[in-house]
This record gives sequence, structure tokens and C-alpha cells, in this order.
Amino acid sequence: RSRRDGSGLASSSAFASGDGHFLMALSACHSCRCAASSHAECKPTTVPTTAHLGASDTYETKDCVYVKVDIPGMSKSDVKVTITDGMLHVVGQRAKESTNKDINFFHIERQYGHFSRFFKLPDYSDLSRISATCDHGVLTIAVPKVTGAPAVAPADVTVCDKDDEGDGELNKEFSTVPISVFPTPSLGKLVILDSSMPLLDAVKMLSQYHILAAPVRDVSKADDTPWTEKYLGIFDMVSVVNYMLERLAATGDDFAQEAEKVQEFTSTTVAAAAKFARFGPFVPVDFSRGTLLDAMLLCGQHAIRRVPVV
Repeated sequence: RSRRDGSGLASSSAFASGDGHFLMALSACHSCRCAASSHAECKPTTVPTTAHLGASDTYETKDCVYVKVDIPGMSKSDVKVTITDGMLHVVGQRAKESTNKDINFFHIERQYGHFSRFFKLPDYSDLSRISATCDHGVLTIAVPKVTGAPAVAPADVTVCDKDDEGDGELNKEFSTVPISVFPTPSLGKLVILDSSMPLLDAVKMLSQYHILAAPVRDVSKADDTPWTEKYLGIFDMVSVVNYMLERLAATGDDFAQEAEKVQEFTSTTVAAAAKFARFGPFVPVDFSRGTLLDAMLLCGQHAIRRVPVV
């Protein structure tokens, strides 16, 4: 039976018996009223149901695209979410429950087996920041939106239980820890990248000081420009390096040596990298008033690895 669901994607369901990929219901002698003298002698008839493993809803809000998939009786270990050629692929399996030979079923209509669904996401999806959670038999996949080209997407998406996110009971404790108690800078060297810096030089500098992200200063702004207008965003080295690796031949040679040979890496500026790599927003914490909770919430909300302190 083929159908078209609300996401505009074709899907199908089939009814058969025994192989775990299909759905069946067995009506025993108690319900089909056959002439069998006992339940053991009855040959039950098949009655198809309308249940559907992997049934889905897709929708969007101002900031995010959502895919919800029904996975009744399954946990995060039973499902896998991957990204292939820009397609979101969800697969899962509900194992058949072991049956006791002393149990006689009147009918069986609960579905088990394997399902597989593909979803074509909009071009403005940021595939590098996909998250997935399981809660009460529903898999919710959140795909943030971007204004530019999407960053490099991971091959697999980690699926978490909703309870893994925590209940926030420690927020009160974190809010009492002032940012001012941390050394300045808290880790490594304080690095600010100029927007005109070549891409390769920026990666080398951050690698030298073992820093994964740094603020980008707009060199067209005067030195006395307020900090609210001076910075373009937070440079994310991981997404930039992934972009560079895609363009290097898979020779196994030293990354630094191979990168030197690519003119694009030396002619492209840090500011231009925002067209193909993810830039986090410049959302600083106030040194005198900010708390550890502020920094943690900003990192989580904007998927950034460092928060500037002003």
C-alpha cells in the first residue's frame, strides 16, 4: 500500500507474515469463530492493520526545521540518523519479542522489524548542527537554519534520550560562579583574527595555540569603534578545516604541506570564509557581571566552543 505523507515524501507499507519487515494481525479461533476444537488447531487468518513504524511529520519554525518520527518501543540504541548527499536518513529496528511456548495469542497486531526513511532538507539547513533526541517513542530531529551555504555535515548524528539533556537543577549553582574568577585568558593565548587575514594563516595561528575558535575583528572599523560593532563573529576552525580537507587530495601526506599548495587557502580571507564555513555570533559575557551559567547557555544555544569576555 503506497501513501504520501505530510512531508511530501513517498513512502510505502506492506502486509505479509513472518519476515519482520511487514505487519500482520492474527485472529485466533476465539475471534474468527472457526471450527477448530482448540486454539492450537486453529489456522488464524491475517487481518492487516494501519500501524506504521517510522511515520513522520516535518515542519519548520523561524529558526529551525524539524523532523519527528514515530519509533514506538525503541530507544536511542535502536535508531540511527545519518546524512548522505544532503539527505537525512533515519533507520531503525524494533526487535520481535521472544514468545513463550506456553502463551496462546488471541491476535498479534503490534508491528516489529526494520524501517528506513529518507528526507530531503531545504538548502538553508545547517547540517553541521543537527541534533536528535528520543522521548516517549518519538524521535525529534532539529536542523537549524543558516543564511549562507551550509557547513560541512557530519556523517552520523548522535541520538540522545531527552533525559540526557539534564533538568537544569544545577543552574542555580552555576549562576553563583562569576566569570571574573577564571584566569584571563582562561585557556592559552588571547587571539583575535583580522577579517583580512588569509584563511591558511588563521588556521595555523589557532593550531599553534591549540584554540578551536576565535573572534574576528572587522578591519574596516576604527580602533575606537564599540565592541558591539567591531566584530564579525566567531571563527570556527573545525568547520574550516573540514572544508579544506575536502579540497585536498587524499594522499595521506602532511596536511600543512599539502595546504600550502592550494592557492584558494592563501587568497581567501577569514571574512570570506563565512560563505562556506559556520561563523558563530559574537555573543560575549560581561567580565564584571557575567557568570559561568551565562557562558554555558551561550555555548549551547549558539553551538560555539568559546565565549568572548569583554
